Amino acid sequence: MKILIKNALILTVNQQNEVLGNADIAIDNGCLQAIGKVSDNFEADKVLDATKQIALPGLVNAHTHIPMALFRNYADDLPFWPWLLEKIKPAEDHLSAEHVCWGAKLGVLELIQSGVTCFSDMYFYMDEVANVVKESGIRACLSGVLLEVDDLGPTFMKEAIDFHDSWHGKADGRINAFFGPHSMYLCGPEYLRETTAEARKRKTG
Repeated sequence: MKILIKNALILTVNQQNEVLGNADIAIDNGCLQAIGKVSDNFEADKVLDATKQIALPGLVNAHTHIPMALFRNYADDLPFWPWLLEKIKPAEDHLSAEHVCWGAKLGVLELIQSGVTCFSDMYFYMDEVANVVKESGIRACLSGVLLEVDDLGPTFMKEAIDFHDSWHGKADGRINAFFGPHSMYLCGPEYLRETTAEARKRKTG
């Protein structure tokens, strides 16, 4: 589909930080074709009037754990460690793939409504998140969960490898699968070295 957005105030965020007034945007099958002045030869299937509207590049959310939208306001009054270990971890132990699917749908919907077009995530049941990304049209950098708790480090590593090999480059290139260790306090030095080696082997992050 060809879309023409007309009469927008465009914040280009290019090297010169140009602001284009009363400008147009041409889009062909989801790809930008022109910004500013659009050729009269561009035959749009849909025309949007953006008078008194601002157009700018999509925002990027670099740290999400997107299915945790389901935990919003849960024990938010606690300090970090009691919140994580006494409330969040026990709650996560009861999560199912279906919970993660619905949490991802809610979180991605909120991202899109907020102007976010790309996000980074690491969480459990990442296949569910990837499917939501595929359906929604958003872009994402995704990793299976990587942490060393309850002797599950090797299991999580295998799942992260399988996730990468199944999803990297999928959804028309909108999914970038990478290796995202949780933290230095839940991943030991050797585990972090192994994570780095697996990422380098696959030429990803």
